[in-house]
Amino acid sequence: MRLTDPELVDEQAPVGVELVVADARGKDREVARVVQRDPGGLAHEFSVDGSPPARRGGGCPEPKGAGQATPSPGGAAGAALFGVSCTSGSSCLAVGTTFNGAGSPAGLFSEQWDGASWHLTAAPMPAGSANSFFAGVACTSPSSCTAVGARTDSAGNPIGTLAEQWNGSSWSIQSTPNPAPGGVLAGVSCTSAVACTAAGNLNQTAHAGTTTLVERWNGTNWAIQPTPRLSAGQGSFFNGVACQAGACTAVGLYLTNSGPLTLAERWTGARWLIQATPNPGAAFDLDPPAVACPSVSACRYVGGYTNNGPKLTLAEQWNGSGQTALPAGSRSAAPGGAPSACLRTVLPAPLQGWRRAPAAPPLSPAALPSAPAASRTARRLAGLPGPRD
Repeated sequence: MRLTDPELVDEQAPVGVELVVADARGKDREVARVVQRDPGGLAHEFSVDGSPPARRGGGCPEPKGAGQATPSPGGAAGAALFGVSCTSGSSCLAVGTTFNGAGSPAGLFSEQWDGASWHLTAAPMPAGSANSFFAGVACTSPSSCTAVGARTDSAGNPIGTLAEQWNGSSWSIQSTPNPAPGGVLAGVSCTSAVACTAAGNLNQTAHAGTTTLVERWNGTNWAIQPTPRLSAGQGSFFNGVACQAGACTAVGLYLTNSGPLTLAERWTGARWLIQATPNPGAAFDLDPPAVACPSVSACRYVGGYTNNGPKLTLAEQWNGSGQTALPAGSRSAAPGGAPSACLRTVLPAPLQGWRRAPAAPPLSPAALPSAPAASRTARRLAGLPGPRD
């Protein structure tokens, strides 16, 4: 459909409604602008052909991005890349997973960027596992990378942690601890070739939900680092980790019986401690987050949440204070041990420590839907990549 006025914008467009306006200027190419209003009332414009919209008031156009051709593994029903790490503009390594016709993980692969093109590289499958998947990767040099994920059964369910090391030319499987009932490593961060931290979760059982899991590489072996346990609800899991100079921050979600809460834990050099984190008001569901720490005293947590409208972005920042903010009576517990923290309410946003970054206000709690809380998040408990819902 083509409209004659390329400057048409509906100033009354409600939240989540998109208006498409077409313009036939330039080489007979139809350029469509998409206008979407956020909860704050601001209009955001995008172009569906990949080029930036013309700026009003004589502003400069935004730079145009370009896609890169990537090879795909042959013989697979599908494939996706789930993590990438770069040590320079001409050296990147991405890791991914192939999928079978049922949408379950079927194999492992990686792709190298040499500054000009991507090159496909095979990765070995663990013996005794029907399938496996990669979830993240971290490189400290072109010849030193660590990828993590999980071994799976024939149905694609994770049954054990997985780590592989890249030496610049090939992958090799590393032995990782796999306490019952098995689990997944969802993210990894390395500060050197002999110092990596991976975070994820152990699987749920008939008597308990998922529990957070952290494993540490010292250059010789992977070993579990105990993390605090949260006893109530459906469980907890980590989805990402970032380390700087021996200090690490892992982020994920704590799934209470009344809905998900943000979760951040800090490695102090001796133990993991839960940090108080703010939660968006009126959040019906939270998406698994990611984290980056540009310095020892600064971290950013990003994700998204849903209330009774469209998904909204979420960002929180940590200013280097409050790393010992731990619920009263909590302490670290060994994997498989009894829960030692009973966190049943939303942790308040601390005066120092994690703060929620400015964003559009959430919608009214009175308008929340009546569907079960954490419905979407519960399907993400195991950290299994696959078709997006």
